[in-house]
Amino acid sequence: MTIFNFKVMKHIITLLFLLPCLLVAQVEFPPLPENNEDDLERQLARNYVQLYQISAFPFERIYTTNKDIVRLIISLSYELKELPLDIRQFQSLKRVVISGTAIKNFPLGLCEITNMEILEYGNNHTTKIPSEIGNLTNLTSLSLTTMPITEIPKEIGRLKKLTALKIADNRGRWSIADQSFNLMGVKRLPKEIGELTELEELQVYRNALKEIPKSIKNLKKLKRLVLFGNYLTELPDEVCELTSLEYLELGENELRELPQNIGDLKNLKSIRINNNPIKSIPESITNLQNLKAIFCKETAIPEEDLIALKRQMPNTKIYNGKYIE
Repeated sequence: MTIFNFKVMKHIITLLFLLPCLLVAQVEFPPLPENNEDDLERQLARNYVQLYQISAFPFERIYTTNKDIVRLIISLSYELKELPLDIRQFQSLKRVVISGTAIKNFPLGLCEITNMEILEYGNNHTTKIPSEIGNLTNLTSLSLTTMPITEIPKEIGRLKKLTALKIADNRGRWSIADQSFNLMGVKRLPKEIGELTELEELQVYRNALKEIPKSIKNLKKLKRLVLFGNYLTELPDEVCELTSLEYLELGENELRELPQNIGDLKNLKSIRINNNPIKSIPESITNLQNLKAIFCKETAIPEEDLIALKRQMPNTKIYNGKYIE
């Protein structure tokens, strides 16, 4: 009892010693630097503009100084509700990032900057992606994330130079530009997605997809396919024609089985099927000599089946919450 009281007293003394410090101490986070003329002048001299916490786009100020900027970044601008159509006059732009704004209508002026190569558009109040996005035929990378959108226009199939397409985090409860949203997610991909034959990476996760268009078979250069967090009940056999595929992520769906010809994905290195009611893995998977890992946590696959599979594939890691030996 004496030892116990001594320990309690020791803690009380420590707290009493720290209390004055805790009362006066204030944890302060450094504020974001404000956009000012000197910063903007330096940026324009280097052919780029990075703006944050703005409520209106300073078109005249930028255009009259340097209309040939190649990079534009706008972020953390919760009061920004639109971009002027005149933004189309920045025809030298190669990369555009618009994030954390209250913009509801997609800025159509962006769709006329046909030399643009990278567009990252996310965390905005935008409800619809316009068909005019198909005009950006020099895009190599497109990201559309965390917005109240439910459709992707078929005109996306005109973006023939795309090597990376990301449509993600458009389902669930999110805070976007200081406002709470319950996002419903993109419900379908247009069949024209199969016309993006230069794609190497396709990420469509945390949306509301129930099926994948069969035209996906045309994406012969695809190396990474990420589809977790949707409502997929089956995977079309055509996915197994993607012979360049190295990474396949299918977790958090409603899949009950995998295509029997999964073994045709000869370059596959990793497959994730976590959190699906899958009961078995097709025998053809043993044909995949390059397969390094199978992640199958929270599935209905019996552990004894995984142990037997491990014997057939000793060089492949199999994880169902623990690594199968």
